[in-house]
Amino acid sequence: MKQFTTTIIIIFILVGCQVKNSSRFDDAVKKSSAFVEKFMEEQKVPGMSISVSYKDSLIWSQGFGYADVENKVPATTNSKFRCASISKLYATVLTARLAEDGIIDLDKPVTDILKDYPRKKWGFTIRHIESHTSGIRTYADKDTKLHHLHNSIENGIKIFQDDPLLFIPGTGYQYSTYAFVVLSACLQEVTGTPYFQLLKDTLLTKLDMNNTYLDDPLAIIPERAGTYSLDSVGNLIHAPYSDNRYKAAGGGIFTSTEDMIKFGEAVMFTNYVNDDTRKMFFTPYQYGEHFRNDRGFGWRIIKDDNDNLIYGHLGGQDGGSAVLAIYPKYDLIIAWTGNLNSKWKYDKVEQVGNYFIDVIEKVK
Repeated sequence: MKQFTTTIIIIFILVGCQVKNSSRFDDAVKKSSAFVEKFMEEQKVPGMSISVSYKDSLIWSQGFGYADVENKVPATTNSKFRCASISKLYATVLTARLAEDGIIDLDKPVTDILKDYPRKKWGFTIRHIESHTSGIRTYADKDTKLHHLHNSIENGIKIFQDDPLLFIPGTGYQYSTYAFVVLSACLQEVTGTPYFQLLKDTLLTKLDMNNTYLDDPLAIIPERAGTYSLDSVGNLIHAPYSDNRYKAAGGGIFTSTEDMIKFGEAVMFTNYVNDDTRKMFFTPYQYGEHFRNDRGFGWRIIKDDNDNLIYGHLGGQDGGSAVLAIYPKYDLIIAWTGNLNSKWKYDKVEQVGNYFIDVIEKVK
């Protein structure tokens, strides 16, 4: 296995293809490429893709390593990776667009939308779901054997619907993918359209995001990247089988970095959503007497070590990781995906961001 791993590392540069970059940023691309290759070696990530845009224009996009290790298929800019919780951003913007159009009320009790959803001690709304203050629990060990419930939103809700809320909605915080399963059920109910079809019709097609698919284990998805994990001693293996269709809105999407860039550009630079909605996305949600400074309406809001504001999200699950980072001060957007849950943090993409910000700052 050591020999196999070494072989992958040696050919990272050789198999990266479909390189697109602007000459102005040559130095940033060179440094970023070296950083990505080192990261992949250290974390044993088989394949990755990264795309960067500046002022609404793609300035760098490249695949690294292998999308499919066994068949030696290189990762490209068209490779579709599991983007995990980046799916929540897609669901968030879809929800906001429907709210703008008067189709859904963000402050209506969920049980008034989903008549069959068990009533709790306290009511909660879509706004609570988006800010992770609904009180719906997160994953539990008892859930792992319930794979027969993962093939649809309707079945997935059964995993947690009878459990009590953890706190009075709006007074506490619990990050919850399950809450986004409830969100997708609400969107289906008010529109009469299956969730992913709704996402496709209302968002993906309009934004020309043609490389984004439902994470359906039975479907044929062109250029779908393989999904990988590491065993207990660090050897590369296939990720465990998973059916993520039930959580399409919370962690059930395959996408490309260039589609993620299109999405980020649409949110920031177009009228796909209005200014009031953008403000809602990026305003920290207040609960109780406190603010949670890194959560807005579906989006994370953080600052890097240089005090640069970043809007975005992280994603990680078996067989995939992703990051979307938007630097509003610089009109800079970075999308990063890989086919291993390497549990990276924002600091990795921030380093890439710094290389590009250095170039931008020099010409001011």
